[in-house]
Amino acid sequence: MNIQITKQGDTIETQSNVSADMNLNYGLLSHRFCSGFIDINQISKTHQSFSCRRCNFRFVFPLVLNTWNKLRKYLKSTPNGREG
Repeated sequence: MNIQITKQGDTIETQSNVSADMNLNYGLLSHRFCSGFIDINQISKTHQSFSCRRCNFRFVFPLVLNTWNKLRKYLKSTPNGREG
């Protein structure tokens, strides 16, 4: 599964079979731009981030978005993200 998370085209890819209702922490994630591994980190009581180990790309989003479906809906509704 691939999901475009910024207007600039930053895309997160999963390295395993992941369904839309699965938790974001399932499977290996990579950043399509640089092929670096993506970590998901809780950065506050309310937010988490995708962080690329290779290029240091970071995308912050609410902690309640814990499945791919929830993240896609959020990206469609916010000007900072994009699901294409």
